Amino acid sequence: MRTALVFTIVLVVLGAVTTSAFVARNPCQCSDIYKPVCGRDKQTYDNKCFMQCENVKLKHVGACGSRYEYDYNQN
Repeated sequence: MRTALVFTIVLVVLGAVTTSAFVARNPCQCSDIYKPVCGRDKQTYDNKCFMQCENVKLKHVGACGSRYEYDYNQN
């Protein structure tokens, strides 16, 4: 019984460490939904959340260099 308790505690601690490591790498908690956007830095981001997490402004919806580009910041 004691072995099972120790094993459970180890699993809980490892889970907490793994979760905190993920949050450190992805502090914005963005979803994995792929809706590409092109940033003003000419980099394609998987979605708007990842772009905003890097403090980059939107150039256009869709991947950079895509056929249907529209620059939302031009007037």
